[in-house]
Amino acid sequence: MVTFVNGESMSGQLVKVTDGKVFFHSDMVGDVSFDWDKVKDLKTTKPFAVVPKGAKIGKHGEGTSEGTIAVSDNKLSVASTTVPTGDAAFVVDQPTFEKQMHHNGFLTGWVGAITAGVSLVRATQDNTNFTSSFTFQRRSPTAEWMTTRSRTLIDFTNVYGKVTQAGTPDVKTSIYHADGEQDEYFSERFYALGHASFDHNFSQGLDLQQLYGGGLGFTVLKTKIHELDFKGDLHYEKQQFDVASSNQNLIGSEFVESYIRKLAHGMVFTEGVLYDAAWNNTTAYSAQGTIGLAAPFSKRFSLSINLLDGYINNPPPAFKKNSLQFTTGLTYTVK
Repeated sequence: MVTFVNGESMSGQLVKVTDGKVFFHSDMVGDVSFDWDKVKDLKTTKPFAVVPKGAKIGKHGEGTSEGTIAVSDNKLSVASTTVPTGDAAFVVDQPTFEKQMHHNGFLTGWVGAITAGVSLVRATQDNTNFTSSFTFQRRSPTAEWMTTRSRTLIDFTNVYGKVTQAGTPDVKTSIYHADGEQDEYFSERFYALGHASFDHNFSQGLDLQQLYGGGLGFTVLKTKIHELDFKGDLHYEKQQFDVASSNQNLIGSEFVESYIRKLAHGMVFTEGVLYDAAWNNTTAYSAQGTIGLAAPFSKRFSLSINLLDGYINNPPPAFKKNSLQFTTGLTYTVK
């Protein structure tokens, strides 16, 4: 039962509290949410775990208070502890709390998106284009009320195109990129990373580029609205080209900036810049820039628009240094 400051009351059950927003299930009106400052009295019969603002939650739940809760006059009481409601960052039911604390396997907690697009033209020319990508991320622990100890990132993009016209050679486009990264956090914003990536670009004569390295990352900004990261590494890079004489083994460093921002109506803007310097051959550098926008039109689906520009300074003769991609597609969100 909850009683509001205007005297009205509602029967039901507390679901959770997240950053000052109370989520409540009423038998009469269903799921509702409201701010702490709208609550005059609230009591639960089931136990909850209360996570204070700024608390560092240990592996065994240190830093939380557990038990049935009572709210009155902007104060929350649980067990033998009373705190202002504004100081309770999260309130989680005890079964969910226990599950997050003790059952946090590698196969759980993944979030991401899968995107696909296709374009077919059958006229004077036969033009076929396919684009596909997926990106997944997992933080451990997965609960938003626990301090992140590690993060796993996986992504893949692929662009394939073919233009056929009678009496002329076929024109083909084939580009893919795949990478994985494991981050281990020293603090809330500072982390070590290990990663590997694989690239193929037909227009640049690049059969396969393999990169393996490790480095450091720092989250400069992190709010509910946006996040800005900088990373740097030291890596080994093997480049295999269509022309074998252009093959190289490089020792280099990547310097990466990535930014994500949530916009109105659930839209998400992403941007990133990467510069890859080679220390044993200073002319063998490369760079990449990306811009993306996802605009949702349902709970799971959104329209994705992406622009990617990739540059490699040392392709074989007769191959292009720059590769520009503009893609649109349908994205499915995985949670």
